[in-house]
Amino acid sequence: MDQRRLHRLAVVGGGIALIVGAVLVLRDPDAGQSAEPEQFPAPRTTVQTFADASVLLPQPGARPKPPRRLEITARENRLVVGWGQRHTGLPEPDGAAGYEVRWGSGDLDHTRFVAGPVIQLDGLRTNRSHAVEVRTVDSFGRRSDPVRAEAVPLPGPPDPVSYAFADRFTGTVVPDPVRWHLVGTGNCTKAAKGDGEDARRLVITGQCGSSDEEATLRSRAPLRLLDPATAPNGELGRLVVETDRPAQSGDLTLDLVPGPVDLIGAARSGRPVATVAQQATVDPSLPPGAIRVRISGQPEETGVQVLVAPGTPLLGRQTRVTAPPRPELGVSVRWEVVLRTDGVQVLRDGVVVAGGDVVPSFTEATALIGFTGGLTGLRAGVDLIGFAGASTTPPPLLPTPRVDFDRTVAGPGAAPQTSATGPRIPGVRSGQLRVTLVPQRVQPGNQYTVDIGGREIPARPAIAGQPMLPGVRLPLVADVPADALVRNVNGGVSVAVRSAAAEGGLASQVLTASLELAGDAPSQPASRTVNPPLPRGNPTLPTPEVMLHDAAGTPVPPRQEVPRGRMVLDVVLDPSTAQRVSGAVAGLAGIEIGLDNKPLAAISTAADGPGVGGSWRIAVDTTGLRSGGHTIQVSAVGADVITAMTVSYASFVLR
Repeated sequence: MDQRRLHRLAVVGGGIALIVGAVLVLRDPDAGQSAEPEQFPAPRTTVQTFADASVLLPQPGARPKPPRRLEITARENRLVVGWGQRHTGLPEPDGAAGYEVRWGSGDLDHTRFVAGPVIQLDGLRTNRSHAVEVRTVDSFGRRSDPVRAEAVPLPGPPDPVSYAFADRFTGTVVPDPVRWHLVGTGNCTKAAKGDGEDARRLVITGQCGSSDEEATLRSRAPLRLLDPATAPNGELGRLVVETDRPAQSGDLTLDLVPGPVDLIGAARSGRPVATVAQQATVDPSLPPGAIRVRISGQPEETGVQVLVAPGTPLLGRQTRVTAPPRPELGVSVRWEVVLRTDGVQVLRDGVVVAGGDVVPSFTEATALIGFTGGLTGLRAGVDLIGFAGASTTPPPLLPTPRVDFDRTVAGPGAAPQTSATGPRIPGVRSGQLRVTLVPQRVQPGNQYTVDIGGREIPARPAIAGQPMLPGVRLPLVADVPADALVRNVNGGVSVAVRSAAAEGGLASQVLTASLELAGDAPSQPASRTVNPPLPRGNPTLPTPEVMLHDAAGTPVPPRQEVPRGRMVLDVVLDPSTAQRVSGAVAGLAGIEIGLDNKPLAAISTAADGPGVGGSWRIAVDTTGLRSGGHTIQVSAVGADVITAMTVSYASFVLR
């Protein structure tokens, strides 16, 4: 059961309790006269160790050893602290379930639990010394001796790239609508300046709960390439992105597209990405001329590939690359896509990790920076996006209304779906409507139109030669005259897409729609809207992994019969799974184990303070149980009242 579902169950359970209370008051006319309000028990934040007579619990071993020496990289307003395995490659101390990190300028007044040997501390005061203290934490909450170091956040060396366009997201409005258009595949996508530690970066979130949820930043300024004849050292242009994605999970995609598009390609297929890619790979879902760099974030490895459309001329040469290191949770990485006269290079923190034997066919391109959620949702921190190449600037931004669009493409003969009776948008000469469709079946020669402001206007592929494939995004554009740009009753602009061919039950879906306006109205000032900061989520607990083994150590599949006698229960709480959800691990008070809704055992994990996670092997004697099916429930209990409990189940059948 995932974290989101657990939160929903908690909310539903609370709602049921309130409803029952209301019913009791209605039935008892004197209930409302009580001077004392009904008291609900506070969430538990402690666990007492106990065991049924049939259970043998594990016992703590030697106390954990301290982490190996700390190494700190200082940047402006930031320290990246690593230790042990991050630098030496040696295994972590025996029994290490995670780490407790304390830091501060003066007092150590900040604390965070992390799963691995690295932490990025943001929002620090530059030119002020900060102390950092790290302890190893074992499965019972026991701490090692601390390892301590101090460092001063300082501006790093000058950026070696000469930017034609750059945004470090430190302005009043983040993201600046003059520079960026945010595209989301759901209704939950948000982008704003971060809060607290993230106050000097852009934060993008998607909370719809879908593993394929996407958020894409489309740059309104095109990336323009230099003339190959004068390009220094053969470099035509460069796209630079600094972000902490996709280490948590999901994908980071960096697209350069020769056309006015919001999204391209197919929905994420989950196909693995080669860890080491020295040449470009053909992706049938990409439009002609597009170059995509896909960076796949998995728990154990990152794969990086350069993808191109079918028919793209390739040079047939390989790039010498270094395999990218394992992603580190919460640590920002600098990605660079370098477009050269002899191919494409992808750099990770200055090291070439992928190559593509392709030379851009375009002279300017739309840049799309895409963030795809994984099983843990979507949250990304972005520190920098910049272009190198020829001079570029975004076009003027006119006041742009919201686009309200029908999600389904209408077939031929459909009645008009928009009205021309609303007020026109003042100061606008024309507009370009950008639409992303997802066709559900191949319809060669099919033509699309858009119904807007009571007018039916032809729509064309945003990129010439774009094939129509089922399930592959088809970007369309339509040139909209000023008299069709009218507001609906909600203040937005209504849009419907029509198909010249009957689509029936396999109607194409409209994924996105946006407007770019041109006219005589003044450019929209960036300060017109200040989005509220996006705070970090509360620390979360990992969900228990529960595995049953028989007396011989053989795993017991669910509902499989096992003989009576000794059974072994392995419980694992991996703190990295919690850190991927919210960026921080909640303190663990302990685990509780029930059998058929009755308490069986409990283990406190707060010997020296809250635990981080861990693993426990518990022996259970099943001799006295009845024959038939049984269910084991394992609950992780947080050490803070705001921490939601996580629960897992395992079942077995006694002969």
